[in-house]
Amino acid sequence: FWYSFSHGSVHFVVISTEHDLRPGSRQYRWLERDLRLVDRCSTPWVVLSMHRPMYVVYPHKSNRIVGDHLRWAVGVVEQLEGLLDEHRVDLVLSGHVHSYSRTCNVLDEHCVPADRGGMTHIIVGCAGRKLTDVSHAQEEWLEYAAVRYGYGRVTVNSGFSLLFE
Repeated sequence: FWYSFSHGSVHFVVISTEHDLRPGSRQYRWLERDLRLVDRCSTPWVVLSMHRPMYVVYPHKSNRIVGDHLRWAVGVVEQLEGLLDEHRVDLVLSGHVHSYSRTCNVLDEHCVPADRGGMTHIIVGCAGRKLTDVSHAQEEWLEYAAVRYGYGRVTVNSGFSLLFE
């Protein structure tokens, strides 16, 4: 249910939000090891993909609760978001919510300069099902949201740039 592979200058990691992700769980230990072994000289970019998003725009309250649990692993010091930040994950792609949204470079619900950690989260749920609304008043970490059908494309220029369109 979780796996990774490298292609060119990108290491892709796919995890399951439907299985235990708490620190110490089988999947968490696997993820920790996988991220630790990435050779950032040959694969400078790390892209993580998962079904349910960690950062969710309103009015998706129940999905926001799941996102909070994914980020915080409630009741423990270690957390999924902290692990991803520690290993400098660049981009997190998710779906589940049927609209498009993109965060700033975010860590612990705050925009941060890239040299201070954090990562960009993109929800690409803009296909397949009826689109869902996005309310206008949002958190500081939301850079853009759209309710329209579409798709995403990632273009990587070796170690120099990673572009999502």
